[in-house]
Amino acid sequence: MNDFGNKAIFNFEDDEGSKFDIKTLKEICVEDTENFFRVAMNYWYMKTFVGKESMHDLKGFLKTIKSALTLTINTNKWMQEKTKQAAQLKLNKMLNYIASPSEIKDDNQLDDYYKYTGTISNENYAYAFKKMSKWIKHDELTKLRETSDKEVALPSEVNAFYSHYDNKIQILIGFLSPPNFYAGAPLAVNVPAIGSTIGHEITHGFDNKGSKFDSTGIKHNWWDKRTQKQYESKVKCFVDQYSKYVEPKTGKTVNGNITIGENIADNGAIHQAFTAYKIYAALKHPEKDLKLPGEMSRFTKDQLFFIAYANTFCSDHSIRWINYALTDVHAPDDSRVIVPLQNSQEFAKAFNCKKGSRMNPEEKCVLW
Repeated sequence: MNDFGNKAIFNFEDDEGSKFDIKTLKEICVEDTENFFRVAMNYWYMKTFVGKESMHDLKGFLKTIKSALTLTINTNKWMQEKTKQAAQLKLNKMLNYIASPSEIKDDNQLDDYYKYTGTISNENYAYAFKKMSKWIKHDELTKLRETSDKEVALPSEVNAFYSHYDNKIQILIGFLSPPNFYAGAPLAVNVPAIGSTIGHEITHGFDNKGSKFDSTGIKHNWWDKRTQKQYESKVKCFVDQYSKYVEPKTGKTVNGNITIGENIADNGAIHQAFTAYKIYAALKHPEKDLKLPGEMSRFTKDQLFFIAYANTFCSDHSIRWINYALTDVHAPDDSRVIVPLQNSQEFAKAFNCKKGSRMNPEEKCVLW
C-alpha cells in the first residue's frame, strides 16, 4: 500500500477514535469482568504480584525522586528565589498515587465492598450484566457527594500520567511489571525503570505546559520575567536539539516543537532518577544494591542504571508505524534514549565517553 493509502487509513482511524474490531464473546466477558470487578482485581494483583515490600520500595523511590528535584530547584543558578519558592510549593503539594488508590486492605474489606451484589450466576450473562450494572450505579450514587478523586483503574491498563488541573501524578498498577518494575531486582535496575517514569510524570508539572499552572492547578503566570526568559532559552535548546535528530529507519527528523513537553519530561526524569538512585542506594538500602548474574556482572552499577533505562524503550516498529509516530507528542523510542543520555554528564562519566563524541557532545541541553 502506498503512503497515501496508509495516511488515509490512519486518518480514518483517528477520526473514528479506534480501529474496527469485532470482539469475541470471551473478550466481551473478560472486559466486563474487569470493569465490574476492578477493585477486586486490583486488590488481587497487588497482593499477588506487587506485595507490601515492593510498595514500600516504590514509595521510597517517589519520595527520593522528589527530594532530587528539590535539590535541582534549590541549587540551579538560573531561577530567582521567589520563583524557586513557587516551584517548590508546587512540588510539595503534588498528589502522588502509585498503583491502586483503593482503600481495600484485606479479604474481609473486599467481601464487605461487594456484599450487596449477591450471588452472580455464570449461566446467564444478560442477568449477571444487569445485576452488576445496577450495583455499579448504586455504588456510584453512594459516593456522589464524596470529594475523593481516587478512581480505581483497570489492572490491565498500563499507563502513567500527570494532571495539570489536579497537580497529581498517577502510576497505574498495570505499569508495575517488567520492564518497568521487577520485584526484588537491584536498585540499579528498578530506579531507572520505574523511577524514571515517576520522574517523568513529576517533571510534567514543570514542562512547557505544566509550568503555566500553579500548585493548586490554577492556570496563571507564577514566573518572574528574568527566570521566564532563562526558561524559554533552555526550552529552545531542546527544541533545536530534537529537531536535528534523524530517526534511523525513515531518515526523517523529529518535530522538536510538538514533542517538547515529553522531551523536557524525559530529560528531567533521567537526571532526577540518577540523583535519587545515588541518594537511595547510599542512605536507604545499600544491601539491596546487588549485581546481576552472568554477562551482566561486567557492568558497573552506574552503567547498569543507564542500560536499564534504555531497556524500557526497547522496541522494533515498522516504518509505517514510525511514520505515524513521528506525528505524536512523544518522540520516537530511540531518540527518547539517545538524546537524554547525550545530555547526561553522569552517563558520559559512567561509560568514559570522550568529550565531543556522539554520546558526549560539547553542548548539552539541561533544564531540570
